[in-house]
Amino acid sequence: MGNSSGQRLLFALEFSPSRIELQWKKFDDQAAKRKKKLRHEKKEKNKYKAGAAYQRVKRHFQMLSHESATPQAPFARLLHPASGYRELQPAVTLQR
Repeated sequence: MGNSSGQRLLFALEFSPSRIELQWKKFDDQAAKRKKKLRHEKKEKNKYKAGAAYQRVKRHFQMLSHESATPQAPFARLLHPASGYRELQPAVTLQR
């Protein structure tokens, strides 16, 4: 493969201490950037999840208020345990 002294020189340059330090710095920078990006993505995802949950609950209570006049099938379905919602019951019943 051509002249070996040239290849030896390239090898020596490639693995000189300063070059290796540069490589490590580059590697660390990339890792930090990746970590920062992941953190940001996680934050965005959580923000979306919180927003979605809020919208779901809001929609649920809107439907409850609409249906409260005429509680029929959709109302019953919403309060069905399988839907994930439980009917709100007071923790303590007031006695007069």
